Amino acid sequence: MVAPFLLQNTSSQLSLPPGDSHHKLKSKVSISSLANAMRKKEFLHQSYPALPKHYTKAYGQCTLSLNTDHEASSGLPVFSNGAVISGSLEISRISKMLQSIQIMVTGRIIVQDLGGAGTGESTMFSHTFYEWSREYNSSLPPTLIPLSYPLPTKYTDHTTGFEHKMPPTYKARLNTAVPGLRVKVQYDLSAKIVRSRRGIPFLTKTTRIPPVRRFTSFLRTLIGVLWLHAPFIYRPKQPLLDRVALPLNSRFRPGTSQSRPSSAHSTHKGHNNGRTQNVFVYTSPSLRGERATEIKLYLPHGQVCALDEPIPFVIKVFAADHVLEELHSSVPPVTNPKDNFASFHPISPDPSMKVKRPRTSSGKIKLKVELTRTTKVDAKCVQSTDSTNSGTINGTQTLSEGVIERLTRGSDWIAWSGVVVVPDDVKCGGFAACRVEVLDQLVVSILPTSSSKSPVISFCESVPVRLATRNMFGAFGGSASTIKGMEYYPPPPTTSSSVGSKTSWVSSDGTYC
Repeated sequence: MVAPFLLQNTSSQLSLPPGDSHHKLKSKVSISSLANAMRKKEFLHQSYPALPKHYTKAYGQCTLSLNTDHEASSGLPVFSNGAVISGSLEISRISKMLQSIQIMVTGRIIVQDLGGAGTGESTMFSHTFYEWSREYNSSLPPTLIPLSYPLPTKYTDHTTGFEHKMPPTYKARLNTAVPGLRVKVQYDLSAKIVRSRRGIPFLTKTTRIPPVRRFTSFLRTLIGVLWLHAPFIYRPKQPLLDRVALPLNSRFRPGTSQSRPSSAHSTHKGHNNGRTQNVFVYTSPSLRGERATEIKLYLPHGQVCALDEPIPFVIKVFAADHVLEELHSSVPPVTNPKDNFASFHPISPDPSMKVKRPRTSSGKIKLKVELTRTTKVDAKCVQSTDSTNSGTINGTQTLSEGVIERLTRGSDWIAWSGVVVVPDDVKCGGFAACRVEVLDQLVVSILPTSSSKSPVISFCESVPVRLATRNMFGAFGGSASTIKGMEYYPPPPTTSSSVGSKTSWVSSDGTYC
């Protein structure tokens, strides 16, 4: 209601000379509109429970809608494993020409050759959970058909007979060749409506809708099969309950790494907030026959990492004095990184970021810690005229580059600690499906520049990691500046203990790493 004094003040301001009925009517309308505006404002400020969102695809007299509580940035509904897809199919007008209705959920893996060689499509599953046919039903279907379908968690590859977990919705482009491949894992809910056209069977035509371009009215007269597709995003839960070590699959890159991957191993000693610690040790020979360089990669959170939190790391190098001095002068830490985490920049300069780095006395060595993703595709997925197409096609992209936060120097070692932040556009971890496999790795490289005469030998090793979710929908990316606990970084080992001739790490609880 409008306050009486407000109405009085408004009427006094809008009062006009008596006898002018037109202006009197205008003042009454103004007061009425003001009162309605105030009532509307009070209505908008009231709190109401959030209504479920609907994703709708409609054409003509048919409307297919999905209920969802979560939406992606694209506006598509998001479901996780164990979820139930609910919605409805509404047909506003049902005539005797309706022949059948089928509603199905389909998951497909599509590999497209951008060069025009062909497109391969592998259907993981296709389940029809609602079906009506005039042949078996004398009565017409209802105008509103409720939908309810529990998503499966596994599927069987019919070519091999193996059972796989349902992969998440995924899209990538492999630029291994020109122009490359496009890989997609997509899910959709489809409704197929078949009707006869005035009793003339040969006029029945299959057409995917909505029609585009011209001849829309002409196509509508010939349509015999209507398709309504409602795509959705599938993001399975990958809990962090089992932080165990993944199989070590370190492979040095030919021509860049002269390390000895056979000496790499992982240990699990001590715990950090209930998480397994992992240490990977590598040995690299020296150039002058001096002491061999030993490199340790320490992952406090283990190889299973959350999508919504940074991946901490510590790199510790045991080497001769002149090698350590070269590393110390070439790879400094970031200046005051705790002041603003959003100002972190990669270890190696990125021209697009234009961030000033502290000057160094020597820039002969580059240290990089990168989070990479490799997509492997079976070459047989692409329908090409070349019958000899076999093997796998691999494509690797760098998701994120780590930043160094702290540098520590010991008598015979040097250590760097930092974090790798998973970018926001990474929505899922690695997976293995029929003919498609996605792997995530942390790649550590110490590379001297080509023009330098550095005593450090090129080193490049990778450690597999698994990106998982903390809960159902709480770990699909997130801004680095908004993540809680970003002020915490794993400090390098503060205590060293000599056991024989080998120096090892000692954690705060006294366990050796």
